[in-house]
Amino acid sequence: MSRTVSPGVASGDRRPELHPLLATLFADWCAASVPFVLLRVPSNVEAPTGDVDVLVDPRHVPRLRDLAQRRGFVVVPGWESARNTLLATYHSDTGNWLLLDVVSRVTFANGRLQLPVAADVLARRQTADGMVVPASDDAFWLLILHCLLDRGRVAEHYRARLREAAATDPGGVVRAALVAQRGTDVAAAAVVDATRRADWLALASAGRGLDATWRSRLPLTTRLGGLASPFARYARWPGLLARRRGLSVALLGPNGVGKSTLADALERGFPLPSRRIYMGLWKVDDGLPPPVAALLRVPRAWARFAAGEYHRIRGRLVIFDRYVHEARLPAQPPLLRLKRAYFWLLARSCPSPDWVFILDVPGKLAYRRKQENPPDELERERTLYRGLADVLPRTSLIDASRDASAVQAEVSTRVWQLQSRRWRKADARHAGDHD
Repeated sequence: MSRTVSPGVASGDRRPELHPLLATLFADWCAASVPFVLLRVPSNVEAPTGDVDVLVDPRHVPRLRDLAQRRGFVVVPGWESARNTLLATYHSDTGNWLLLDVVSRVTFANGRLQLPVAADVLARRQTADGMVVPASDDAFWLLILHCLLDRGRVAEHYRARLREAAATDPGGVVRAALVAQRGTDVAAAAVVDATRRADWLALASAGRGLDATWRSRLPLTTRLGGLASPFARYARWPGLLARRRGLSVALLGPNGVGKSTLADALERGFPLPSRRIYMGLWKVDDGLPPPVAALLRVPRAWARFAAGEYHRIRGRLVIFDRYVHEARLPAQPPLLRLKRAYFWLLARSCPSPDWVFILDVPGKLAYRRKQENPPDELERERTLYRGLADVLPRTSLIDASRDASAVQAEVSTRVWQLQSRRWRKADARHAGDHD
């Protein structure tokens, strides 16, 4: 490994510190002599919001994975091979979801374009601010090729970093391997020139030219294999469905308790695909007579439940904002007998989700948050919702009077406990099948 470097910062500026769990995990890997490198330094090292891409020698993937699992990471089913291993966890102390994308090859464009430089990038790695990173010139090319070939553009938060690096006309093993592809030397030079001038439109054009030239030079067998790869992924789906099945949760409570805020936060924060589905029962249907609206509630609830099941089959987290369980709340006059029978049917029209969170807020506070219902009415509804926690299976009563970040952390912790337990079981079954 190359020597330690420390990028300079302006006097008085605080250098961002790596997320504590990642710092601990990377130290574990270094202590175990696992050869790895961060392919791209996250734009926010203190709280990464996307994949943290790690390149590792394929012979050391099992050891790397074992050390990560000891720190609470879980392998996402379907990504457990040496070529592409996905590890996820939730760090409750900081409220951060973390996702490690561990690869053993340097590829772009969803794996269709490959450079044979993994061993060289690992050999030239260096340390900076507690992170193991590529040599500076390699780092430039790894990042800009990712932006151009994987994303199709250079994101705003990367531009200053890339422009500064382009001023030195970076070389390195990645560029050498790139220009070794016939006809790409001119396109590579255009990428550096456009980056140096901060001409992002010209850079995008140069990236498209590089992509087209590179693809045109690929052997016919490789190009045909690239065309077949989507079908190969689809062929794996049947075996992954049971292992990748997602989780469903429901958020219940009166108006003003923060259901929508929490649902938004869960959907944005979860590191893998998720879907939010509104399952409210009592919204007025515009232009429909009450009897017609009542008749449509059950099929509409089933349609939304079915949509949730579809997303769960695809491995997504499903967040129901309200649920049919609210029909268990007492009916109000008139027509009490009819309503009670109808509510009984409606409350049981859909199977229960994997977990239910009932958000509990005093009536006065709920009124201050969302001035729709009077405080005394909200307090009565609060009592009724608290009663649901005693009769519904798999339910947590959440003190939602706290700061939104604390509520989100508590619910996210429970979601992660449920999801990780499911993935661990799937991982164990998969390992058993291959013994």
